[in-house]
Amino acid sequence: MAGNGSLREVAERAGVSTATVSRVVNGRKGIAQATRKRVQSVIDDMGYVPDPKVGQFFKTVRGGIRGVAFALHPDLHGRIAHGGDGFYARMSLALHAELSRCEHHMILANSVTDGTPDGNLNCLAQGLCNGVIGQLRDPTLIARLARHAPLVLLNADHAVPYVDVVIPNVERAAEQQIAHLAALGHKKVACFRPRHAVDGSITWQDRRYWRAYRELCPEHGMSVPDEYLLPVDCDVDKDAVAIAQFLDQVFARPEIAPTAILTYDGYAGELIRQLGERGLQVPEDVSIVGYDDCTHDHPCPLALTTFRQDFQGMARHAVRLLLERLEDPKRSAVLMEVEGKFIERKSTAPPRLTAGSRVQKQEAYVS
Repeated sequence: MAGNGSLREVAERAGVSTATVSRVVNGRKGIAQATRKRVQSVIDDMGYVPDPKVGQFFKTVRGGIRGVAFALHPDLHGRIAHGGDGFYARMSLALHAELSRCEHHMILANSVTDGTPDGNLNCLAQGLCNGVIGQLRDPTLIARLARHAPLVLLNADHAVPYVDVVIPNVERAAEQQIAHLAALGHKKVACFRPRHAVDGSITWQDRRYWRAYRELCPEHGMSVPDEYLLPVDCDVDKDAVAIAQFLDQVFARPEIAPTAILTYDGYAGELIRQLGERGLQVPEDVSIVGYDDCTHDHPCPLALTTFRQDFQGMARHAVRLLLERLEDPKRSAVLMEVEGKFIERKSTAPPRLTAGSRVQKQEAYVS
């Protein structure tokens, strides 16, 4: 039976993370001597003895491999658990592989249902994890969790003291996509990405992408008419409605009709279908450039030119930063932006029709 107190209580009294207490209890290296003495003093004062059931878990179930929680916002956790989100499923697999390579075990955690009243995670409070890699949205939750254990944020752009952040380089993706279209001769490039969610918010990725899009297009001699920037709500399960509204806007006048469209892979198939209904073919009339390289999750009628995110690279940097944070909890926070790879396939080509002829083609198709 365990002695007085818990691992979490020792950590709180000593002013350290539960991971640090675990390392002191198990005699691991990498702890400053002053910190080790402070933690050991609290252990002695409380009469704390590790719960043998936890030790047995490490020895028999995991062979002594240390644990890292991959904490997710509840809806993302649910989508991974049910195989419904290719992006986060691939991110989870990449993290699992990298942690295994570093002799750590990944525990998938729901940031709310697996949480404790004081903002911790159950797996941390029980001493099963050394730290957390989190895809989290709530700044308050992030700040509270960071007080309990070393934390690295993945694909979440928040500035929190002593919390490292690993994100894809969205600006670099936009730069390569737009440069590719400019090299093909496109001068009118529209963008279909969410600008306003139902609650009025916008993800950090889309916010950064829109800013890059508006800055980069003029640099390449591309015009950005007001109709390209009108908000379109991309509500869940209403992609087709949003795409129809978007196409109505950008093809409202012949002189602004785009020869190319930037979007996510998940929207590409519906965009191509609706362009076809308007008498426009891809890439003959309109080129399409995706983002994510996940058309196996979202069917597309042709090989899509896209930007592939580097999941393995993001996982590698996230794990490295977490292990470094375990060794030096008070070092300055690091922001790591990971570049992906532009993939050219069959959905892009030089523009072949003038704006007027594209409109004539649509009118002929409708009539």
